Amino acid sequence: MSFTITENCEQELLNIIEIYIKDHIDFDVPKIYFSGEYDSNQTKFERQSNQLEIGVLASNKSSGLIMLRLLRIIIDVRPDMLLEDALGLDNKNEQVALGSNLSIEKIMKNLSVCEKTYSNNYRLTSDITTNFVKEEYNFTRRLDHIDIWTLPRIMEHIRGLF
Repeated sequence: MSFTITENCEQELLNIIEIYIKDHIDFDVPKIYFSGEYDSNQTKFERQSNQLEIGVLASNKSSGLIMLRLLRIIIDVRPDMLLEDALGLDNKNEQVALGSNLSIEKIMKNLSVCEKTYSNNYRLTSDITTNFVKEEYNFTRRLDHIDIWTLPRIMEHIRGLF
């Protein structure tokens, strides 16, 4: 199955992403996924995710990474990132011709790879503790202090950006 690039195709792309994630639920125990770069120039999403204040609930790593990318787009209010990331554009000035086709699997891989480097996940327990190399940086966050986003909540908010 493939996706055709058209003018204003974001809503159709979001529908495909939602169906893909729903179709890939593996009924394993879900985990909470976080992502964010540790640098001095952090976005709002990165600050919240690094501090385990915001994350996504997903049943597998691929879905978790894709949902994290969508959550980043929502929190940082960056709707421009959806097509750029889905199409795998490295250069923001790079263009993809209208009418071009991309496989659904390629789109999902492109989206998930965006969050792969800095992602981590935790099982659903009453406390979530970081595991940094320098122990003095570790901390524990209780589940009820984490803003956990689910697929329906993400899709509701991201559709409002387009």
